[in-house]
Amino acid sequence: MLVLRQILISEKAPNSYTETAITESVQKLSTLLDSSADVGLEEIVDILVVTSSSEALETKKDIMSRVLLKSLQNGDIIFNKVSAAVYTALRAVALAGSGVKGRKLAEVALRKVGGVILLDRVVKAGEVLVKTAVVSCQVHGPWYRCLV
Repeated sequence: MLVLRQILISEKAPNSYTETAITESVQKLSTLLDSSADVGLEEIVDILVVTSSSEALETKKDIMSRVLLKSLQNGDIIFNKVSAAVYTALRAVALAGSGVKGRKLAEVALRKVGGVILLDRVVKAGEVLVKTAVVSCQVHGPWYRCLV
């Protein structure tokens, strides 16, 4: 989404169009990623480029592919910032709960990378994480106590 936002800003697209395009892209990407576990970079770029204007389509695809590929590598500044923001948001939900306080803390963390639109998905993942931790403690609790 950061890459799409940057491309639309460089095209001097109106703010309302940029936000609409990003929202639509998030919905399409969510649907694609939920339906298939094996999604390639090409499919992701195709969804992101569709929202962009038609002129110089191949050039935009190439640029977006290169930037996405680079930003998905460990050690990349973008990767590190987005990973840290998502980690902080998940931690906020896990420690503060999925209520108003936890959601607000997660929103603050995601806002730093422009990921507020994913807040509901992060909260849902945080709830699953908490449930998994509770079950793990119930199942393995006696074993953990023996280790300590």
